[in-house]
Amino acid sequence: MKHPRRSGQVITRGERKHLVRIYLGRDGDGGRHYFNHTVHGSKRDAEQYLREALTRKDLGLPLEFSYDTLAAFLKRWLDGAAAQRLRPHSLNLYRETIDRYIIPKIGNRQLSLIGPGDLQDFCHWLVSKVGLGPRTVRTVFTILSGAFSQATKWNYIRKNPVADVQLPQIRRREMLAMSGEEAGRFLEAAILDPYYVFFAFLLETGSRPSEALGLKWADVDRVASTVTIQRGLHWSRDRTAWHLSPPKTPKSVRTIPLRPTGMLLLAECRRVQNAERLKAEEWKNHGFVFTQPDGRPLSPQVVRLHFKRALKAAGLKAEYRLYDLRHSMATLLAGSGINPKVVAERLGHSNINTTLEVYTHVTPGMQREASELLEKVLYGETGTP
Repeated sequence: MKHPRRSGQVITRGERKHLVRIYLGRDGDGGRHYFNHTVHGSKRDAEQYLREALTRKDLGLPLEFSYDTLAAFLKRWLDGAAAQRLRPHSLNLYRETIDRYIIPKIGNRQLSLIGPGDLQDFCHWLVSKVGLGPRTVRTVFTILSGAFSQATKWNYIRKNPVADVQLPQIRRREMLAMSGEEAGRFLEAAILDPYYVFFAFLLETGSRPSEALGLKWADVDRVASTVTIQRGLHWSRDRTAWHLSPPKTPKSVRTIPLRPTGMLLLAECRRVQNAERLKAEEWKNHGFVFTQPDGRPLSPQVVRLHFKRALKAAGLKAEYRLYDLRHSMATLLAGSGINPKVVAERLGHSNINTTLEVYTHVTPGMQREASELLEKVLYGETGTP
């Protein structure tokens, strides 16, 4: 007759030293998973600890009670597990978000005592008191979920409390795209702006603003008339520091051919930069294509200000974002009949569905062209059935 497997046991490891082992089940690969804890004392002490731990397990409580505050745990998590898997830009975003929103409100709460109700109240506070939008609230809770998930793996808690929190729904924002006529008006209005070449580069290459900010002269091949996108530049929230990071995916590393006009604009950019370099008291030589007058990379906030001014001068709606220049490029190419795979490669997408679903905005003009084509196919050139 088989005896049921014991869910816990005490193993003597030495004089007044005992290992308490509790069977937790099997992992995804079929291997046995145990909770282990060393008790320094008598065997009776170890057996008492085992009974209490099994009771906590039956109640769904953490096996090993933790007195850590959420703030202390988040610091340990960020410095350890999170730092091992996050890119520098993401890690900085996590730190800034934690310091700005999580620590001030619930950082002093005991980790093992935080439940779904507490986090639901925290969510309500972020929306009603702080005024955060759904997307930012979800970013905060994505970070919390990652931290609590790690806490379960370290046996500080039995269950991730974020799983039972109702978060605000995100309404998908319609992407905006300039028509060919609007893009021409925009560039004409911005031609005397110091950031004109930056705007034109975004429209021609479809690169992300962060990728253009991180472009270096070493990435420009004047012989082949190409630029290679292989990094992004990001500024801290307080705008005092910047860092470089690899693109989002391996597919984002890409080489884009430029037409003669694009290469001439980059050459003019180089001429202006060399003149600024001679005038600067101290030149910060980082090798960037687009720089401030002292060689430092451009500030996105300043670029956006000039972008809005150019929009106003061109008589275009203020809702356009700098990022929409990328979207405009994709839409213009799609409207011209360029193969979506070519557009996806230019954008650096690893999945062509992303290009089709997000970046190729279908305009009324494109629908009219589709109707005209079908008319010719179905009814002939005369349009008579």
